[in-house]
Amino acid sequence: MEMGVKLSASWFVGQRFFYVIKGDLEAI
Repeated sequence: MEMGVKLSASWFVGQRFFYVIKGDLEAI
């Protein structure tokens, strides 16, 4: 259970990071 929570949290952070990078590239 705890492992699943960590996995979900890391995935969520990864998604946020991806969208931030994607947004920066589109802004250029």
